[in-house]
Amino acid sequence: MPKVSAEHRAARRTQIIDAARRRFADNGFHMTSMDDVISESGLSAGALYRYFPSKESLILATIDESLEAVTALGRRVMDESVDASPGQTVVAVLDRVVSSMLLGDVANTRIALYAWTEAQRSPAVREVLIVRYLAIRQGLRSVAVRWLDSRGEPYESDRADAIAKTLLSVLMGFLAQRAILGDVTQYDVGQGLDAIAHR
Repeated sequence: MPKVSAEHRAARRTQIIDAARRRFADNGFHMTSMDDVISESGLSAGALYRYFPSKESLILATIDESLEAVTALGRRVMDESVDASPGQTVVAVLDRVVSSMLLGDVANTRIALYAWTEAQRSPAVREVLIVRYLAIRQGLRSVAVRWLDSRGEPYESDRADAIAKTLLSVLMGFLAQRAILGDVTQYDVGQGLDAIAHR
């Protein structure tokens, strides 16, 4: 039997996760069966179960990779926003997220929303979310530290932490509000942050 290369295994795994992401984004985790993912991927049941022995393992991998994509997107924006205020950085992150959604990459955002609910019943999902969101918050904390320093304000760890926690709440709240109400834009958030900052 020919040996399967690491590249082939990685490609198969990606094929399965991409298929799962599309189905999960459309129907949620619990309304999507493994048969749905098998059909979407075009692979056999044996091939899918070789990589993911259970639906939970597939859900975890899909959440982790979807959040990694969102985290990487945010990290790039935060690294580029050297002279920006925390509010400007949040708007830039949201602008990039919304742009990716308009280009057809809505699945990662929906997976993130479904993951919040799933985390309430699954400790494993909760752990994945903790790792990913702490990474985003750490990036926002770096933005806050740079901003405080640029204003000549004394650096206070508690203050930078509070700013980072608030900004992450804004990011997460934007995703929820956009998904439910649909009438909020990243520019609304920018105007709101500016109005609060200048009071």
